[in-house]
Amino acid sequence: MDVVPPSESTPCPGCGLPRAAGSTVACPVCAFAEPVAPPLPATPPPPPPDPAPVAPAVPLDRRRLVVLLAAVALSSGGLGWWIGRATAPTPTLDATPVAAEPPAPPPPPPARQPVVPPAPTPPPPASAPAPKNLPPEERSKTAGIDFVLVRAGTFRMGSWEQEKGRQAEEVEHDVKITRPFYVGVHEVTQAQYRQVTGTNPSWFTRTGGMGLVAGQPDTDEFPVERVTWYDAVEFCNRLGTADGLPPFYALDVVTRENDSITAAKVEVKGGTGYRLPTEAEWEYACRAGSKTPFFFGGENSGREANVKASTVASGYGTAPRWREIGRTTRVASFPPNRWGLSDTHGNVAEWCHDWYERGYYLRSPEADPAGPEGGTQKVQRGGSWLVGEAAARSACRFGAGPGSATSHGGFRVARTP
Repeated sequence: MDVVPPSESTPCPGCGLPRAAGSTVACPVCAFAEPVAPPLPATPPPPPPDPAPVAPAVPLDRRRLVVLLAAVALSSGGLGWWIGRATAPTPTLDATPVAAEPPAPPPPPPARQPVVPPAPTPPPPASAPAPKNLPPEERSKTAGIDFVLVRAGTFRMGSWEQEKGRQAEEVEHDVKITRPFYVGVHEVTQAQYRQVTGTNPSWFTRTGGMGLVAGQPDTDEFPVERVTWYDAVEFCNRLGTADGLPPFYALDVVTRENDSITAAKVEVKGGTGYRLPTEAEWEYACRAGSKTPFFFGGENSGREANVKASTVASGYGTAPRWREIGRTTRVASFPPNRWGLSDTHGNVAEWCHDWYERGYYLRSPEADPAGPEGGTQKVQRGGSWLVGEAAARSACRFGAGPGSATSHGGFRVARTP
């Protein structure tokens, strides 16, 4: 019978039970495991052998270098070249100093040219100077419109800060009107407008005005109203053509509704033809040298201008309330100013040449301001029958769309001789 030798085992150090000898697995009873010895460090590689000593380079002197080059030349068949090169005389420097040539004198400075002052910048093209000995009055040959001559001068445009009803845009400033001009003594009438254009768009006529003009024998001398700014400048052109004057404006791309122009492209051609007064010209002519809110002073009793009365004290004489007209009336029904102009306060608001801009006074030129270059509204001046006294002051200004037409808006004509 064969005898099976017992398997080799050793007691577990943790629990004492037998376990396989040399086992590294944890004991299944007490989970004891032999600690694993750390690996031995790797044997470092042997150090590299010392490099063989190198003899230091011996510098070649000039003689050895010459021998070496000669050998190279002989071996390449260039002995003749080398002999000629070796036997060529070596140039030597003469020790005798050579006198240096004197430097060339600098060129003489160019002759000084006379200083010519630059030519002055030419002024912008202007119209011909105003003729002398202008008549103080003139009349349109076609429509019989009377004009008065307004001389050049300087005035304060705008209003002082304590003036009643003043608007912030009425900044007081100096203005120079450098050229005389003619301006209509009153607003264009319905008869004059009809004679030039063949139409009368006015509301206050014998057939209109909702009876407000009942009892009036004739409204031909009432101011024309319900005209757009474009209608006014077209009237100026037509009147000038009829009187033999060049047109001041050029109208293109005209849009009409009935007999009225509501839109157009307008170019200012200038010249001596009829036109609308600039805003500065208008106020200058309205004031006629006065410095008060109105050319007639500081109060209105209802006998100075056709404006709307007020139920409360305005500071300009409207309390107690007087009987207002409530519509337009015959031109020149009220006393003119010192220069002969009527209706600059009330009746109808008057179109001016300028575009309207609230802050324009802050940047306008002192001499002959003509308004900003563009805008959406045109200036209206003088107030009307529909507004109170404060809105009819010499300095008060409004803006309205150039295509708008109302029963309180008209115009007067001007011309530069």
